Amino acid sequence: MPQRHRMTAVEHVHAPVEAAPAVPGITDDALEYALRTSAIVPFFQPIVDVQSGVLRGFEVLARWCASDGRLLLPDAFIPVAVNAGLIANLTLHLVEQACRAAREWPGDFYLAFNMPPTMLQESATVDHIIATLKATGFPLRRIRVEMTEVEVVEDERAAELGIAHLRELGIKTMLDDFGTGYSSLVRLHRFQFDKIKIDGSFIRALEQDEASRKIVSAIVGLGKSLGAKVVAESVETRFQLEFLASIGCDTYQGWWLAPAMDAATAAGWLARFEPRQAAPSSTHLSPYQRQYQLEILYERSPVGLAFIDPDLRFAAANAKFCNMIHVPRYEVIGQKVTDVLPVEIGGRALELILRGFCDDQGDLSEVVMPHTAETFLLNHERVSDAGGVVLGVSVVCIDVTDTKRYEAALRAREQEDVYAAPGTPTVFWVAEESGELSYMTPHPLELAALSVRERIDSWYARMDAPDRERVRCEWVGRDPAATTFQTRFRLEWPDGSRRWVLSRGDLKETGHARRWYGFFTDITREVELEERLGSAVV
Repeated sequence: MPQRHRMTAVEHVHAPVEAAPAVPGITDDALEYALRTSAIVPFFQPIVDVQSGVLRGFEVLARWCASDGRLLLPDAFIPVAVNAGLIANLTLHLVEQACRAAREWPGDFYLAFNMPPTMLQESATVDHIIATLKATGFPLRRIRVEMTEVEVVEDERAAELGIAHLRELGIKTMLDDFGTGYSSLVRLHRFQFDKIKIDGSFIRALEQDEASRKIVSAIVGLGKSLGAKVVAESVETRFQLEFLASIGCDTYQGWWLAPAMDAATAAGWLARFEPRQAAPSSTHLSPYQRQYQLEILYERSPVGLAFIDPDLRFAAANAKFCNMIHVPRYEVIGQKVTDVLPVEIGGRALELILRGFCDDQGDLSEVVMPHTAETFLLNHERVSDAGGVVLGVSVVCIDVTDTKRYEAALRAREQEDVYAAPGTPTVFWVAEESGELSYMTPHPLELAALSVRERIDSWYARMDAPDRERVRCEWVGRDPAATTFQTRFRLEWPDGSRRWVLSRGDLKETGHARRWYGFFTDITREVELEERLGSAVV
C-alpha cells in the first residue's frame, strides 16, 4: 500500500508557503500580469490505481507564486479570473505549461485539467484547446478534461458537442466533485463522462460518518453500473484507502500518497515512485450485477436465507425460508421476528438473533418446529459496515429433518441388532484412512440415546489414562504402509467393572474410499490366565 507522503528537508526549504484562500487586493491587472510573467504555474498531484498501486495520472492544479514567496491557492484567484473574463487564458496557459513540463517524463500517465463548461460550449475555444495541446507534443489520448458538477452549463447542447469533439480525438472526460450538485444524474446521462470524481468532503468524513460511507459506496456502484471509472480525492488516511479498496474504487489521490507538487518536485517523485498494492476488493460487481446475482442466490438456494435488521424485522427472506416456517412471504417481509415465527420457537429464535447482534462469530443452533417436528440448523452472522456499524443479522437455515429421522431409525436398528445377541462383548468401530474414528456400535449396557460422537467420546474417556496416551501414540505413529493394527488396553466397562480389551482393525477399500474396520472385545480372562501362567513359571 502506498505510504503517506512526508516532505523531505530539501522539499521543505524550497516549497513556498501556501496561503489561505481569502487574499484581498488581487486585481484583474495583477492576475493578467501574473499570466504574462508565468507566475501562475502548474502543480501536479498523482492519481494511483487503488488495487494495483500503479500510477495512472496527475491532476494539474494552478498555483500563483507571489512575489513575497507565498503560494496562492486557486480559491484566491480563480473567482477573479472568472469575473475578469480571464479563465480561458488561465486554463490554456496551465495546459501549455503542464504538457510541456511532463512531455519528457517516463510512463504512460495522463494529465487531468479542470475546465469550466463555458470553454466547452464554444467551438472556437474547443479548437483552441486542441491546438494548444497539439503544439506541446503531449499525446491527446493522455489528456483528461474535468468538468465540475456545481458549475452551470448554459448551453448543454453546445457543451455536449464540445465534449464529443474531444472524445473523437481520444480525450476522455470526467465529472468532478460528484455528489455536491443538483444535476449529477442528468449530466452523467447526457455527457457520458468516462470518469467520476467523488468530492473530497465525503472521503474526509468516511471514518466518522456512516452516511458518507453509504454515499461513497453508492457513487462507486453507480460508476460501475454505468461503466465509468471512479476517482476518490482527498485521501489522507489508511482507513480511507482500505475502505475504497474494499468497495472497488478505481483510483485515488490525496496527501496519503503525495500532495500537489511543482514540476521539478513531481519529476523527482515520479523517478522514485514504486507501486504498492492495496488490499484487494472482495468484488468488482456493480450494484446492478450484484442485485441480480443476489436474487438468483436467494431464490435458487437449497437453504433458507433471511436478513434481520436492527429493528428485529425481516428485511429479506427467500421462498425456501418462508416454506420452512410455513408463512407466506408477504406476511414475513417487514414484520417483527416474534410476530412471524410460531410462539413455541419465537423466543428461542429471538435469543439467537440477539446473540448475533452482539457477537460477530456465528454458531449453529438446532431448532425444532412445533407440531411438525421438522428440525432445522440455524446459523446467524452479524453484518457490519467498514466503520463497524451493525446493519443486521444474516440467517441461514438448513433442513436436517430427514437426517434426524435417519439417525433415529439407525439407532433403533442398532438396538434391535444388539438385543438379538445380548451377550456379545464385542463393539465394532470404523475409522477414516486418516485415523479419525467415524462410527462405533453401541454396547447393550450403554444408553441408547447416545449419538455416535458421544459413544466414541464415552469409550475414550473410560480408558485408563496411561493406556489412553500409549494407544494414542501407537495409533498416530503407526506405519503408513500398514494395513493391520492391533493393541490392547484397560478401561472401565459400561457396568462399572475394570476390563482388559483387545482392539484390532484392518484397512480396506470399499467403493472409492479406504477405511479402517475393526472391533474391540473383552479379553480380561485371557489376560488373567496369562498372568497366572507367568506366576506359575516364576
